[in-house]
Amino acid sequence: MNIRRVMLWPFGQLYGVVAQLRRKWFTASHKRSKGDIPAVVVGNLTVGGTGKTPFVIWLTQQLTALHPAVLSRGYGRNTSGFMEVLAEGLASEFGDEPLEVKQSLGASSAVYVCENRVLGISTIQKQRPSAACVVLDDGFQHLPLLPDMAILLCDYNRPFWLDAPMPAGNLREFPSAATYAQAIVVTKCPADLSSAEAGQLRKRLEGYSEHVFFAHYASVGPVNDMGETLPVGAKVVAVSALAQNQAFIRGIQSQFEVCESFGYRDHHRFDEKDIQDWTAAQRAQGADYLLTTRKDWMRMRPLHPAPQSVFYLFTEVNFLFNGEKQLIDLLLKQIQR
Repeated sequence: MNIRRVMLWPFGQLYGVVAQLRRKWFTASHKRSKGDIPAVVVGNLTVGGTGKTPFVIWLTQQLTALHPAVLSRGYGRNTSGFMEVLAEGLASEFGDEPLEVKQSLGASSAVYVCENRVLGISTIQKQRPSAACVVLDDGFQHLPLLPDMAILLCDYNRPFWLDAPMPAGNLREFPSAATYAQAIVVTKCPADLSSAEAGQLRKRLEGYSEHVFFAHYASVGPVNDMGETLPVGAKVVAVSALAQNQAFIRGIQSQFEVCESFGYRDHHRFDEKDIQDWTAAQRAQGADYLLTTRKDWMRMRPLHPAPQSVFYLFTEVNFLFNGEKQLIDLLLKQIQR
């Protein structure tokens, strides 16, 4: 435990106690409401980087028979209230993650943003009566809503039970809050995760939930908006605004020559000065391409003058040990009770 964490430990404990009391108060006072449509929350305890957005995309694709809608808070948008996300819209209107979900699922998909999740679900029910369930991107800490199922994501590389509440650590609540989830998915597992190691992790997590699953997150691309693929070995300037920028850089260095990299805080709002900095770096380094993530491209796209030179990576979720069928079967039982 480093000295910073030791110094901030009392504040983290206080933060965790407040979050714990808030959750208990909502539960004990019956202040939590069921939505008008069955609701599935995809959330986490760790701040940023557990892979919620790729998981929401995957889960929604698995539930097509139910005509699912997706609901997000729309973090980082300049607007407020209930809105339907438009594929041709801007991240400043809807948030980068809801826009990424919309463009990934297609123009006919039902993706919405609303800070008040209970109100958002009620409005979806009126506007999209064919939707038989709503998938919520985040919302585990949105306590006014009592979901039909809560799926908690845990980063394989950052297990929540070894962390502490903010600011001493990166947790939104004490690890014990994981017991409120009906299922836990360990994300970003190695593709070759052994059954023995999975068994150890499962045993460690069984105190929180009896339903534990494992998923490998595979990078796809890079591609640009024209559908072209970036050739392996290309010289690139890398740009990312993620919770874990270094992980992005490490992931691309084996395939591409990263001449220079720019890292920003998560959800950073790019501006013309940023574009000029990247362009100058490309010129100085002789790099023809800019490499980023699809999430970041959602915020760059309206500003960048040469979209054909920008390539982005996105993530596909692959369950290990045939866990996808078990998870979907569990989910259907929960929402159809």
